[in-house]
Amino acid sequence: MSKFEEEFFSGADFRAIYSDISKAIADLRQHSGLSLEEAAQRIGMQPDKLEAIERGQRIRSTVPLVHIVETLGGRLTIIPTDNPGVVHIEFMTPQSKT
Repeated sequence: MSKFEEEFFSGADFRAIYSDISKAIADLRQHSGLSLEEAAQRIGMQPDKLEAIERGQRIRSTVPLVHIVETLGGRLTIIPTDNPGVVHIEFMTPQSKT
């Protein structure tokens, strides 16, 4: 991991982004009508790990957040910008897809 990545992923901006994505994942799972166990099985991770992500806890997982969101029917796009440490995030739920 580069020095930039270390600083970005440990910074306040990333924590805020991660918190928003975590809440969106919980909302998306509940909207889909899946239990924690059902969603975790579809995603390919342990239910306790998914629950930790939904609560905003950072965990060591080989399952990327984008995969979790897409498995639950949403879409997450993280786009780097020209400004170091700044990203643009687009999050779409099943209702907002066209």
